[in-house]
Amino acid sequence: MPKPLSLPFDPIARADELWQQRWGNVPSMAAITSIMRAQQILLAEVDAVVKPYGLTFARYEALVLLTFSKAGELPMSKIGERLMVHPTSVTNTVERLDGNTVVFTDGRSEPVDTIVWATGYRVHIPFLDPRWVGEDPERLPLYQRVFHLEDPSLGFVGLMQSTGAALPVVEAQAKLAAACFSGGYALPSPEEQRRTVDRTLRAATARWGDRRPHMRIDFDQYLADIPREIAAGRARLRRGARPFTVPAREGSPA
Repeated sequence: MPKPLSLPFDPIARADELWQQRWGNVPSMAAITSIMRAQQILLAEVDAVVKPYGLTFARYEALVLLTFSKAGELPMSKIGERLMVHPTSVTNTVERLDGNTVVFTDGRSEPVDTIVWATGYRVHIPFLDPRWVGEDPERLPLYQRVFHLEDPSLGFVGLMQSTGAALPVVEAQAKLAAACFSGGYALPSPEEQRRTVDRTLRAATARWGDRRPHMRIDFDQYLADIPREIAAGRARLRRGARPFTVPAREGSPA
């Protein structure tokens, strides 16, 4: 089981509070959020258990179901019915494509008309020169997943992969960026930023392997860390650290 998080707040209660402020009292939303969060935690734990065997929980479910069948095979429609999901959601046991035939990892094959290739997304930032984002933006090191290590005037909001919802993380990142760019927060030294990024990357790699470790964040931990980081930046200001100032650019007025 994962280590309990030292959060200064209950994330479900916080979400319920924000919902009430914007849309009124809807107790069912807190219940739904709690159930979905519990499902995410359980699924992540099961995935971690079967990962050493080259499996995900979805693959494990499909393979176990096939072992329960008398012939060791089942139609895709029957697999979807038994797992209580749409048949298209259990095709991640595909081994290869052979013309218009799909060959599955258990040796079965079926003719198909259409394949929906829903494997995620690729990070692409075409409006920035590669000198700023490198050859692979997914591997771009950012302090707190916001600030560029070479140029603190360049910040990113939303360039992360969270274990929870994206919008609360984006809001927290926007608050951090606003605190910095308004002069109310001071970044740590470049050396400390680099050490923090390296330490975070090691932890993410240990947890998620090579699946975008640079971008990965733990939803609950991150939302707890950002307010503390903003407070730490204010403390650095009080100790004499320099706040953000717009750097002089070539061709800009003096």
